[in-house]
Amino acid sequence: MADFGSGLVERVALDLAETLRSDRNGLALAAPQIGYSVRMIAVRHGELIEVMLNPVICQRKKPLWMAERCLSVARGKKAVRRWRARRIRVEYQSEFGHDIKRGASDTEAQVFQHEIDHLDGITLLDPQPGVKS
Repeated sequence: MADFGSGLVERVALDLAETLRSDRNGLALAAPQIGYSVRMIAVRHGELIEVMLNPVICQRKKPLWMAERCLSVARGKKAVRRWRARRIRVEYQSEFGHDIKRGASDTEAQVFQHEIDHLDGITLLDPQPGVKS
């Protein structure tokens, strides 16, 4: 997917960032949520929006139940409990093609896991494999 010369990455990154900025309640957004079949997400860090290509969670630690909302499900009004790792390590490419590996914890880890689920076709309405609620 990461064809950095084609303009696709730039176009999707811009659309993700603009869409996320337009919704003050959103912490992040996955490309499939706005009609793109590519593995890209945008995550809000205060005023900064980070775009991640092909994100993969390579390590999960300290699982716990967390309440989540989703802008794609009931306009983000219904909270659903999900089993999430409190700390993760994630690998991805920046929108500029740089390989990045880093850790995330707490809310940031939860947001990454939620958005990567969207890339894998999983929503809050889907049961979690191997988890009895």
